Amino acid sequence: MTAPPHGIQDRLLSPPITDQLGRTFRDLRLSVTARCNLSCTYCIPESGSHAGNRSLRPEEYVERILRIHAESPLRSLRITGGEPTLYRHLPELIKGIKQAGIPAVHMTSNGLLLAPVVQSLRTAGLDRLNISLDAIDPEILRRIGRSPRADRVFAGIDATQQAGLPLKLNSTIYRGLNENQIVPLFKYAAARGITIRFLELMNMGHLHNSVSDYLVREPEILERISTVTAFRALPRAEASTARYFETPTGARFGIIANHSAPFCGDCDRLRMDAGGRLYGCLSEDYGLEFPQAMGNTLADREQVRRALRSLLAQKQPVRFRGSTLSMKSIGG
Repeated sequence: MTAPPHGIQDRLLSPPITDQLGRTFRDLRLSVTARCNLSCTYCIPESGSHAGNRSLRPEEYVERILRIHAESPLRSLRITGGEPTLYRHLPELIKGIKQAGIPAVHMTSNGLLLAPVVQSLRTAGLDRLNISLDAIDPEILRRIGRSPRADRVFAGIDATQQAGLPLKLNSTIYRGLNENQIVPLFKYAAARGITIRFLELMNMGHLHNSVSDYLVREPEILERISTVTAFRALPRAEASTARYFETPTGARFGIIANHSAPFCGDCDRLRMDAGGRLYGCLSEDYGLEFPQAMGNTLADREQVRRALRSLLAQKQPVRFRGSTLSMKSIGG
């Protein structure tokens, strides 16, 4: 991969840009592809398509990341999709992001293609993985993912642990499909020393107007887990999407409850889709094109800062209002 433009990675970072609530961008979510090898019920309608924006080359992403980082210093970057393991330049991209000075590089994957590549991703500089696992029962897993290969996720989980890469599991709960899997998922994760997070459905894409029909809220998730163990709530970290709980044996689980316990008030996330468009909030249906100027002048830098201010203004003050965008096109 070609080196970033001279002087960009070495110059002093600007003070963070903030809004009236004190929010700033510290975490970039980069969706490297809208393609996916699953068709999960909560993400894609039955007649849905996997088409999406073309992906950029690693150096094009890194160039944009450097310019964002210089104007709004990032603490972390999460690679998402679609399914990021379908992006053929993934190790090269991870290496470039680390060389750009981003302190922590994480990734979210469905796990199906992880087993043969996870060690190379760790070697490239990946710091942490989140793997989506929506059921323990293989038949339910295949029904959710609409794929006979959905249970390959277990091999991906095993390979990630064997590679020594820190791991969390994400489980999206969809009424009528997998609410009976909450306890088995918790037990599976606890037995392996893995933190699992249960996600309330988001009113996005084809669920934008019908999410309440399938929503399983935080109180019900907690009630189901309480049938097998006691637990206590842990303090919520600033800008965390999840509330975490710990059992007497030390097992931890979290809930990302965007309906029951909204977390917009201190959100610090910026999103970039596969084509390089920027989104300040998941509630926005349309992204912002990255500023055209790619020079190193003060005027060029100010273009990026103006774009970031505009994106920060997209953030909702209290509660996520939903979007017609599919999560696979903008990343989680």
